[in-house]
Amino acid sequence: MMKNNILKICVALIILSGCTSDFDSLNTDPTKVTELDSKYLFTTVEKRGGFSNWGIYQLMQSLYVNQYAQYWANTTSYFPSDRYTMNNGWIEGVWNEFYSEHFRVLNQIVENPNENINRVQIARIYRAFLYQRWTDTWGAIPYSEASRGISKPKYDSQESIYRDLVNELQDAISKLDSSQEAGGFGSADVIYQGATDKWKRFANSLLLRIAIHMSNVDTEFAQDVATKAIASGVMSANSDAAILPSDPNNREATNPIHEIAYWNEFRMSKTMEVYMNGDKLGVVDPRLKMYWAPIAKRNNVVDEYDEINFKGVQNGLAVSNIPLDNLGGYSNVGPIASKYNYDAENQTYQAVDAGKALPMFIFSYAEVCFLKAEAGLRWGLGGDVKTNYDQGIRASMLQWSEEESNTYSGPVPSSQEISNYITEVGGTIDQKKISTQKWLALFPDGFEGWTEFRRTGYPDFIPVPSPDPSAGLNGEFISRIAYPQVEKNLNPNEYNKSATLGDSMWWQK
Repeated sequence: MMKNNILKICVALIILSGCTSDFDSLNTDPTKVTELDSKYLFTTVEKRGGFSNWGIYQLMQSLYVNQYAQYWANTTSYFPSDRYTMNNGWIEGVWNEFYSEHFRVLNQIVENPNENINRVQIARIYRAFLYQRWTDTWGAIPYSEASRGISKPKYDSQESIYRDLVNELQDAISKLDSSQEAGGFGSADVIYQGATDKWKRFANSLLLRIAIHMSNVDTEFAQDVATKAIASGVMSANSDAAILPSDPNNREATNPIHEIAYWNEFRMSKTMEVYMNGDKLGVVDPRLKMYWAPIAKRNNVVDEYDEINFKGVQNGLAVSNIPLDNLGGYSNVGPIASKYNYDAENQTYQAVDAGKALPMFIFSYAEVCFLKAEAGLRWGLGGDVKTNYDQGIRASMLQWSEEESNTYSGPVPSSQEISNYITEVGGTIDQKKISTQKWLALFPDGFEGWTEFRRTGYPDFIPVPSPDPSAGLNGEFISRIAYPQVEKNLNPNEYNKSATLGDSMWWQK
């Protein structure tokens, strides 16, 4: 994709969200849209709110959080976000869409007194999921007064948002009614088809995630939340994972990473390379050949999946050091989103379109296993720490092949490969091991991958060599994304006026 396509994406976001420079228009009266059945509105919120569209995915996940999670690195001269430069247009486009559309629609469903009870509770749960991502990206945000027709909604602190998310989720779980599923979202719910038991497991898993996030700053409350979530029932298999399906016949609905991979704007990060090729952990990760595509064969290597054929780019390089003329020498995304073969003669990647139909994991069972492992390490909850740790690795390696749509056609680690890897990264399980394996399993969810590093300091990220001086980070890693300028201009407050990119999240310690 050429860089001026970013302008097209921004324009599309503005059209879709009805945004203008007038902040008041972002707080449209939520009673306006009453003609449409809420299930059609919810489908759009599920998909676009989960970043299943390539345009919105690029503006937030590809260009920001996936780079700050050091999953992949920028390989263009015209995208500076990898060096911590903020682009207000990109940020504002995503912020506006969520506040003018997604949060507004969810509020409308939740507050409709005539709505089916399960639709209300599922909307509350998904709204909590989106807000958890939102507050972990910015910190304090408009929350309690947001998307309700208030021209200058207050900014709630991250701590207060976290506590309210717990209340919302626990109450929603208690009110889900399996006897009324017939009036729920049904097939319009593209994640779980309205199944209340699946949504309960999702909500409890989200509660466990929230508990672990805040475990360093409010241990007693976090332990109580985790205890109740595990007892109520979290995800227990890959079949419980929250997945957004893709439509290979609709470019706007294909797997977004598959689309973006064509544009040659990112490659595997150097950090991912050293953690997957054996340099850091002493064992080659079987997921290497799933996550990434091999580069040109070298030294007469016969196996294209040999670890020497995978190479990453360091995050945050100066433009002069980005390998613009040798992208074929670095690994693009692999079979989990696109199947790329390298044409050595022409030094180009030849894409195979099987990846178009691959779904997006937005909350995996593997993550839940690692959450339980940490809960066990901290509080003795959730079963044996080593068992949950091992199961998290195993679930991650098999989640693509066990996904029920059966669209994945890439390599799958053998039982022996998985067992050998678990043995090599086993031993005494501590926080570093849990966080490192969790980070690997979360790929390509940059929201949570970045959070895991900010929260624990693991895995060991490679410092950014050429950060934008205006970021003011003085050698530190970035902690948050800048607020959009429209907020500073039209809804100024103590949070967005003085916030810096190095400001810690509430749960960081």
